[in-house]
Amino acid sequence: KGFEWLLSRVEWITKKHDLDNVIFVLEPNGPYWMLLAWFLLERNHTVKVVNAYQVKMNRATEDPSPEKNDTRDARSIADLGRQGKFNDTTPPEPVYADLRSLGRTREGLIEHRSAQKHRLRAMLVRAFPELQSVVSDILGKSVSALLRIAPTAGAVASLGVEGVEQIIKAASRGRFGKK
Repeated sequence: KGFEWLLSRVEWITKKHDLDNVIFVLEPNGPYWMLLAWFLLERNHTVKVVNAYQVKMNRATEDPSPEKNDTRDARSIADLGRQGKFNDTTPPEPVYADLRSLGRTREGLIEHRSAQKHRLRAMLVRAFPELQSVVSDILGKSVSALLRIAPTAGAVASLGVEGVEQIIKAASRGRFGKK
């Protein structure tokens, strides 16, 4: 709906000022720029892309104020468009854009998971320094099962050898026991 409104507004301005050549210049950031680019390209409009760093530098030369807002950015992008300082970039087709986005999301989630595992490992080593010498995987199912029942060193000690053995044996399906 907003994209349609934009086109109707541009049509009104082009008729009012008797313009015949409109170039849409976009800064490729945020979630909507690619959707807008494809919307415009599907309707046979010319779409150009400016580099975000260029926008920042152009804004700084226009007005040294550190204030950043959408109006200043729009003026800076339009100014770069008037100067012809844009790239002939065609956004990837939606299916490839989606794949790229999903790939980036996956990488981010894996990175986040790794960071959380490192934090957990560090906390476990501080709370149970001897644990690494007892088990091969400090984040394994057996240790998780044990810590669910006995989350502190005192709680583990109160279970006794037989209690710990039972929990670890059940969690490892008999692979680990008293030893």
